[in-house]
Amino acid sequence: MNDIDELLRDFRSDLDEPPPGALARARERALNPAARSVFVRPASVRPRPRWLAIPAAAVAVAAVAVTTSLVLGQSSPPGTTPTAQPGTTVTTTPAPPTTAELIEAWARDLAAGPPAPPVVPGQLILPSSRMFADGQWTEEPPGHITVERDGLLIVDNAEHGWRDSFQQYVAQQRAEFADQGPSWRYPTAEWLAALDPSPASLLAAIQSTACGGECVLTGWQVWNEIESVLARGEVVLPPRVRAGLLRLLGTFDGVTAYEDTVDGRPVRVVSLPDTIEIGPGRTASSSRAELYIDPSLNRFVGSGIVQTTRTPDLPQCQSSVIDVTATPRPGPPGDECFEVIPVDPPERVGITLWEQTLVAPEGS
Repeated sequence: MNDIDELLRDFRSDLDEPPPGALARARERALNPAARSVFVRPASVRPRPRWLAIPAAAVAVAAVAVTTSLVLGQSSPPGTTPTAQPGTTVTTTPAPPTTAELIEAWARDLAAGPPAPPVVPGQLILPSSRMFADGQWTEEPPGHITVERDGLLIVDNAEHGWRDSFQQYVAQQRAEFADQGPSWRYPTAEWLAALDPSPASLLAAIQSTACGGECVLTGWQVWNEIESVLARGEVVLPPRVRAGLLRLLGTFDGVTAYEDTVDGRPVRVVSLPDTIEIGPGRTASSSRAELYIDPSLNRFVGSGIVQTTRTPDLPQCQSSVIDVTATPRPGPPGDECFEVIPVDPPERVGITLWEQTLVAPEGS
């Protein structure tokens, strides 16, 4: 008996013992072309002979057995990475979510947040705030300003020293509101309820109100318009508008999103750099604006400023207007004031946390 016989016998060891001479005849047909040709059928009916698979399968089994004996213990299975210490578990840390993924997830939470309160004619909003500046916290109690819900008009400011000029400002607001009707600057409950919350529609609404004509707002200017409405009347916004505003902010260049703690309060932060153009093809940024979302309330609850760079400590750079005649240096005059110095880590230099209380008008 030779190797082929052994393979055939091993391969069929789970079957009944073949008749005497069967293995020899199979071997003869497998190895002798002349003998094999006797069994070839016409091309039109040429199924593969059953016995032809036997030696092929047997050889394959033998090849696998030999290969396995050579490979096992010398390399890792396909698709795995060798570990420094056998038996240890390799864990893979998932990549952190991108800014776009965070903003979309947070927007969905905002869309499921509290609805706008029912409208009451003549209803007022009394904002209060807790502010951080110059290294200390201060409080502004409810009533330091009064806002009419209908149009978000500021109709009283207890801290305004010049009452006559403030009343002129109130009269100007009322005249604009009456002339222009509801808009992003003077939103009403009905206008907000009908507002398309898509980023493109919100941007168009803000653009047409704040700029109009051929003027185009920068991302920073749009941010300021959004923050102004939030600070006066975030409490009356429909949840889908809150979500749409966040998605709009997410379309601006340089926007980032992260989680942080402000005044001991966990918040979700969306932030935008105050990029300005300082020359052809040149920009600079010294800070980032922040808006805070309370994840337990699914509402915007404040804003802040983070300083990221500072100007050189030179006399001509300390004023808001750069003195281009002082201390000449190589390059265009005044360029030395844009050689910014990074603040590392960035410092949160201003914070405003707001609350807004709805009250019925007097005598109602």
